[in-house]
Amino acid sequence: MNSNSSRARYALSMRHVAVRRGAFNMDIKALQLRAGEISCVVGANGSGKTSLLLTMLGLLPHDGLCRIDGMYYDGTQPRVKARTGFIPDDPDLLFEELTAREQWAVTSSVVARARSIEKVECMARAESIAAQLSFEPPAKPMRDYSHGMRRKAQIVNALIGKPSVLIVDELRNGLDPIAITQAEQLLRDERDRGAAIMAATHDLWWAERFADYIYVMNNGKIVAEGSCAQLLKSGELHLEAAFYRLIGAGQ
Repeated sequence: MNSNSSRARYALSMRHVAVRRGAFNMDIKALQLRAGEISCVVGANGSGKTSLLLTMLGLLPHDGLCRIDGMYYDGTQPRVKARTGFIPDDPDLLFEELTAREQWAVTSSVVARARSIEKVECMARAESIAAQLSFEPPAKPMRDYSHGMRRKAQIVNALIGKPSVLIVDELRNGLDPIAITQAEQLLRDERDRGAAIMAATHDLWWAERFADYIYVMNNGKIVAEGSCAQLLKSGELHLEAAFYRLIGAGQ
């Protein structure tokens, strides 16, 4: 954990947030992401992890209050939206007719306008991040990219604007072992820069190893939260054991 995290401000806060999606309900009484901290949300399929991420991004209609950097956010305010970054699990969430650099140029234009910075600065950051992923994108539409290349393009795109809040869905999917290590280091760098990161994962081992703070979801609710050490009971050696206990499921 970042040594300053206990004194850090909250980059994102949610209060009494409710989402209704057909038969699925999500209710979050309170959730706060600290600047300079990596959080992971874990849960079974259908527990609400993706709904939580999409609500944080302002992409799902909801009741209640969500703030980013102290400002109310419902997904429509460009100035606040430019403070968020999203690495989705779906590799098709791109402008498939554009090259990676053309996609980054579009994002750079939006971020530069919203945050009153130079587009050239955003593009230089995109190139720097791509280099850290050993990614030299080809000059062809992203529809022709491999799964891993699309994922790398999405990672760069999410980090262009130095987001205050970074939302990540299954970071490691589609990446080879080298790229996973590089992407994890990028997220640690963002944390150390002061970003608040929320990563959803099914991989309890990864959450235990990677996260400073963990949220456990079940049936649309946060049923437990804390550091891994705080979630473990006496005799439990790993998050997996705590997870089954917390959601009331047998192994």
